[in-house]
Amino acid sequence: MNPPPEGMVRSPDTAGMPQWVAIGEQAAYARRAQAVNWIDATADRARASDRSVGRYLDAEYQLVAQALADYRAHPDAEVPESIQSYATAEGLTVEDAAQQIAEAAARVQERLQDVRRIRLAGKAAIRDASDDADFMETARPFVDQLEALATTADA
Repeated sequence: MNPPPEGMVRSPDTAGMPQWVAIGEQAAYARRAQAVNWIDATADRARASDRSVGRYLDAEYQLVAQALADYRAHPDAEVPESIQSYATAEGLTVEDAAQQIAEAAARVQERLQDVRRIRLAGKAAIRDASDDADFMETARPFVDQLEALATTADA
């Protein structure tokens, strides 16, 4: 294999094929990808910001939300264990526990919708920017919005 031309480095083009680009210069698609990755990583932090630490906590929340939906659909059925255990642990009636679970689930859904709206708008702004744009600056207002969501959840 031949050495690279002076001042050049191999970098993939938009189709993933290798090409020579000037050192220090990145192809627009690579800079776009960096900005999109920044938005996605910040969106992940914003999604998780209102959750306790726990490897399977999201799955647990989904399980409880499904149990609540089943309980609301069939109120004469036996109270699901996930609702009863929360009521017992918090010293609540089953109905108060169900209400708190429903309110928490609604907040989570609202946060997820907000994160998705901001994330997709940021990606569209990066996609629509000209190739010579500073994509990180294009991403910044969307990252700032996502970080603000995370901050309000932490407060």
